Amino acid sequence: MAGKILIVDDFRTNLAHLSHLLNHQGYEVKSVVQVDDALELINNVAFDLFLLDVEMPVSNGFELCRSIRRSVINADTPVIFITSRDDQQSILSGFDAGGQDYITRPFSDRELLARVNTHLDLKLQRESLIKLTRELENLVSIRTRELRKLLVKLKTSNQQLS
Repeated sequence: MAGKILIVDDFRTNLAHLSHLLNHQGYEVKSVVQVDDALELINNVAFDLFLLDVEMPVSNGFELCRSIRRSVINADTPVIFITSRDDQQSILSGFDAGGQDYITRPFSDRELLARVNTHLDLKLQRESLIKLTRELENLVSIRTRELRKLLVKLKTSNQQLS
């Protein structure tokens, strides 16, 4: 499963580890340290998943997630928070901000990959359902127009017979 992932973390060692792990799995990974750089990418590049640290200078992952939810391009893109903050309020704040998942450090690489794969699979399935729904709506619209034309013909024929 391929996917484009943006990692935002102010610790370069975290970025290097996550980038290596995800690149090794075949994902296209972009990583940034600064929230401003992340905002630039979020508003100009479509991603399949975001991995956000919570505690960063200038802003935090929760605010960045809220910005993602306002983005035209990435509003529906899943967000996973990765942080050492494991208190209940932080976890709930992550979900309130629009995140789909919350992983606390230290974490196992296998768990992280399982969660990444799950969220990317769910995104793919959601997009597939949206596409199918649009196709069905289009088909229903075409059939409805055809039926209306037939109904007009039937009414005309019925009037002629009367």
